[in-house]
Amino acid sequence: MHTFWLVITDLFWFVLGKENPIVVEPVVVKALPAKPEHALLPETVAHVTTPTPAPVQVDDTLLVPSLLPDEVNANTALLHAPVVMYVCCAEGTSRYTAPQLEFDGVVELVPYGAAVTVVGYRGRYTSVLRGGHTGWIVKDDLSPDKQAVWPQLVVHHEYLASESDTIKLRAIIQDLFGAGVQQLPLQAGEYVLFRLMQDHRTIAWPITRPRLPGTWQTILRGIPGIHSTITPKTDSMIEWNTESGEGRLAYVESVAPDNTITLTVVGLKVAGQYETITLLEEEWRELRPVFIEVA
Repeated sequence: MHTFWLVITDLFWFVLGKENPIVVEPVVVKALPAKPEHALLPETVAHVTTPTPAPVQVDDTLLVPSLLPDEVNANTALLHAPVVMYVCCAEGTSRYTAPQLEFDGVVELVPYGAAVTVVGYRGRYTSVLRGGHTGWIVKDDLSPDKQAVWPQLVVHHEYLASESDTIKLRAIIQDLFGAGVQQLPLQAGEYVLFRLMQDHRTIAWPITRPRLPGTWQTILRGIPGIHSTITPKTDSMIEWNTESGEGRLAYVESVAPDNTITLTVVGLKVAGQYETITLLEEEWRELRPVFIEVA
C-alpha cells in the first residue's frame, strides 16, 4: 500500500506540473563483508606426515623407535624416543620375557656395563631392546650414566684390586682372567681386553692357557677375525718382549703420518699403573713388536 500511495502522489504532482516535495531517501544496500581468500578455496582434509624418528645404534643394531615389536603393547608407558641405559648391577641382571616373575621366564643374563635400549616402562620393569629382541629388566638395575658404570681411568694412577674402577673393569670383562679372585692389581691383558670391548671388538679365545702378555700373538694365530702384522694400526694391540724376556701388551690409540704411535697401557713400569706413552718410529721398531688386529 505504501508503494501504491507513493505512485498516486507522484501522479498528482505531475498533473499540477510541480515536483513532489516529499523526498524519498534512496534505499542503501549494505554490502556483505568480504569473504577471506582462503574461504573461497575448496575445503580439503589436511594430511599431516609425522617424520620417522632417527635410528639409534646400540650393540651394533639400528633401532627405529616407531617400529617397536608387538610385545610392547598399550599397557606399557612408551617413551617418545629410545633411551640408552647401562646395566649397573655388579652381578649383571636378568632379561625376562614378561614384566613379572614366572616359571622359566629368564631369556638371558645381561652382564654388568652392557648397553640396552629402553623403550618404555611398566611397574617396576623396563621394556628394553637388546640384540634385536625385546625383553624386560628390573628398572633399578639400569643407569643412564655410562660414566658412573664404566671405569674412568686416570693417567699415572695405580689400580689396585680394591679400587672401584678396577672392580668395574673386571665386572665388564667378567673377570675373564681370574685376577679379581686373586686380588691382583689391574693387569695389562685385562685393560687391553676392556679397551677392545669399548670399540665393540671381541676375541673368540681358544682353550690355551695362560694368556700372558707376550703370548697373545701365538695363542691367537689362526683365529678367525685376528690378523698380525709388523705395521702399526690404530685400534690394534701391540705386543713385544723385553730384553729380559718379559712380555708386554698395550693398545694403539693412534698412528701419526710419521709413524709415531700413541699407546695406552697398564703395568708397564709399575704394577697396576695406567699410562699413556708416545713412541717415535725408531723407538718402537727397536722393540721388534707385533701388531694384532681384531675385526
